[in-house]
Amino acid sequence: MNRLPVENTGDRLLCLSVEPYAEDFWLRPGESLAVMPSADDTDPQFAVYAQPNHLSVWIYESGDPTKVLMDFTVVNAKGTVVGCGYQRPAGATATASGVFLISERSVRGEPVDNDSAEA
Repeated sequence: MNRLPVENTGDRLLCLSVEPYAEDFWLRPGESLAVMPSADDTDPQFAVYAQPNHLSVWIYESGDPTKVLMDFTVVNAKGTVVGCGYQRPAGATATASGVFLISERSVRGEPVDNDSAEA
């Protein structure tokens, strides 16, 4: 089965959003996940768009951008399925465009007081 491995080689949290619904999965430094279509009979093509500390992934059937695959699975390095919101830091909020806003402390993996004014 085709899959897209994603590894966070940085020193901060990395947000992985799988489109078109911006389902979010958060990787700690050194952690890896894999994104794959749920059906074995598809020929997926992955499109990846990068922003600082954020990756957006689209899965297309046979590379056709008009055929977005909506049924996918994300697994960790042990092969365990992880769900939307995996390791989402406290205080993370999504914008209308699906980009998550979090505090600098959250990006560094530090605990965040949700009542704090830091953004």
